[in-house]
Amino acid sequence: MTSLDVAPRVPAPTISVVVPNHNSWRWIPGTVDSILSTRQRRDGLEIVVVDDASTERVPLEQLRAVVDRHTDQGVQVRVVRSSQRLGVAGARNQGCASARGEIIVMTDAHVHFEPGWDGVVIDRIAPATILAGTVRDPTSGFRGFGCTLVVPFMGTYWVRQPVAPGTPTQIASSAATVFLRETFERVGGYDAGMIIYGAAEPEFSLRAWLSGVRIEACPDHVVRHRFKTADQRRTWIQEVRTYHVHNNMRFGLLYLERAMALEMIRHLCQKFPSHAPRALSLLAAGDLDRRRGVLESRLTHDLAWFADRFQLVDQIGEPLYEGADRRN
Repeated sequence: MTSLDVAPRVPAPTISVVVPNHNSWRWIPGTVDSILSTRQRRDGLEIVVVDDASTERVPLEQLRAVVDRHTDQGVQVRVVRSSQRLGVAGARNQGCASARGEIIVMTDAHVHFEPGWDGVVIDRIAPATILAGTVRDPTSGFRGFGCTLVVPFMGTYWVRQPVAPGTPTQIASSAATVFLRETFERVGGYDAGMIIYGAAEPEFSLRAWLSGVRIEACPDHVVRHRFKTADQRRTWIQEVRTYHVHNNMRFGLLYLERAMALEMIRHLCQKFPSHAPRALSLLAAGDLDRRRGVLESRLTHDLAWFADRFQLVDQIGEPLYEGADRRN
């Protein structure tokens, strides 16, 4: 792991914006520029770009030009480079480990922040709280106000209806998630057993709730996200599908009771027959049993509590757990 300072080190910042990146360097200068140009306040700020074993060249000249345009802000921009692929969860963990701010804003490589974002997160963040910002697609008008969990298949659906600030939210989107460093450490970071892509955000969010941390909607923190086109997504998802299936299986097996876990495995094997064998092999080679034991010993609540808290239903509309006991 190596670190490269694009802008000089500054006193300990209030906010660290973490930007994981794998071969999206062409978008990073614009992302950094949007973060700096939309600030409302002048609290200490650093931007940490985690280069997850990219094969693309780092555009240092363009990054330095962006920083020079905002030189009066005294912001530090650092690139943390990994020679080995970390994956989404690992890159986010590395970014948080490298960050120095007490408030961490987790985002993606190809985004634009909207005006006043820093004032919003400073005013709204609180201990044992995660903020779920709004993700907006500038081309379609789509807005996502966090996500809901789909059990037992362990996927997510976007929340498309506007919500009030402070509304309890099941899953925070990776492009607009905010937490205090102490909250991140309390939850235990992202699950490093998630390989490359898939399930990192819903697993982290569920574990946050089960750890006694609250996720709240923060609709005024809006991040414009460049979503892949349908063709781009089809090509890309085929490259990561095996890892995605593995991660969903791991997610389910960490939290589901036996009957639901078997239903999940059966569903994924039927839906992705060419990817499931390798996914199961990766699962067997991992630390699933150890990880589940750690969670069972540390978590305050279980999935039945979460299902009752949010009134989750199964695929035919029945309560997920009959007579679940809510433990506050």
